[in-house]
Amino acid sequence: MIDDKQAFWKSIRKPLVIAAFAVLLYEIFENFSSVRQSIRSFLTLLEPVTYGLFIAFVVNMPLKFLERHTRKGKSRISKKLRRPLCLVCAYLFIILIVICLIAIITPKIAESIKTFASNFAAYQESLDELVQDLWKKLNLTDGVTDWLINQWNAFIAYTQRLAGEILPKLFQFTISIAAGIYNMMLSLIISVFVLYNKEKFIRQAKRVVKALFPRRAAAIIEIGAYTSQITGKFIMGQIVIALILGLLCFLGMTIIGLPYAVLFSVIIGFTSIVPIIGPLIGTIPCAFIILMIEPVKALWFVIFIIVLHQLEGDLIYPRVVGNAIGLSGFWVLLAVVLGGGLFGLPGVLFGVPFTAVLYELAKRWVKQREIKNMELKKPKADKT
Repeated sequence: MIDDKQAFWKSIRKPLVIAAFAVLLYEIFENFSSVRQSIRSFLTLLEPVTYGLFIAFVVNMPLKFLERHTRKGKSRISKKLRRPLCLVCAYLFIILIVICLIAIITPKIAESIKTFASNFAAYQESLDELVQDLWKKLNLTDGVTDWLINQWNAFIAYTQRLAGEILPKLFQFTISIAAGIYNMMLSLIISVFVLYNKEKFIRQAKRVVKALFPRRAAAIIEIGAYTSQITGKFIMGQIVIALILGLLCFLGMTIIGLPYAVLFSVIIGFTSIVPIIGPLIGTIPCAFIILMIEPVKALWFVIFIIVLHQLEGDLIYPRVVGNAIGLSGFWVLLAVVLGGGLFGLPGVLFGVPFTAVLYELAKRWVKQREIKNMELKKPKADKT
């Protein structure tokens, strides 16, 4: 009797799981906006954890290097002191790099912003004259001209109103800065805990996986290790690419003689952390500002960024990141758009590695199915 009940439940377990999953999927799609909002709210609470993991991935690179070179030779130190000392040195190394970059770049950026703000009215008049000359050359009808003039005046009024509202918004900006500093400090603390106890956390995770999925534990652990490797390579690769592109952009703009080289190079480098569409996002405001100053130079700037982007795709990206991600440009773009649209900045940071893992799993599944299909066809071939 007991064996019959066990056999019965075993036979209906799989259909019940599939039915429950189908109902859950239907409810998610039926209430997609509410589900997305709930996930976003949850991820907002987890932002310090997300950024803490991001910092941990970055700091883990110099940490592994230091620990590897303090296990042997003259620099060998005791096991208890190795992790704290290497951790402090790794954080100091990263902080020193950030401070040096800020010390070098910040005065130039401040000078560029001050110059742009003082010449904003002249730039606005120059752009207005350019637009009017363009309308005259295009010979537009009165109706189209009036509509464009109204739209242009509305845009100018909006920029002036925005400039006038900067002071009242300074208080809100100060609050956001304070909240950002708090989250950053919390993220740093989380990253320290993660790196100091990383082996312990890995052991605990392995034990949980083995307890819950004894048959598939090895495969799940292997997928976890692969995910960690992909994420680390992607994050470090994007940071290195951002630094290289920022430096090349500064050198190129200086040689060509384009204005605000430091400011625009920082914008291009920072936005290049986002794959594919990042440089485009950074190019648009920079090109518009140069257009206000000298239209011809704006064209040269756009051409230069296109050449730089091609150089990144053909030479820099393959050498820095290589085939670590294993995704084509289409899948990377899709991961960035969907990840950013659904989950904001954390979705942009981790969307590409997550998609790369899913892509790899799908590839393995297809390969296994092909092998099984080949094995099924073999007996038929032998009989014939």
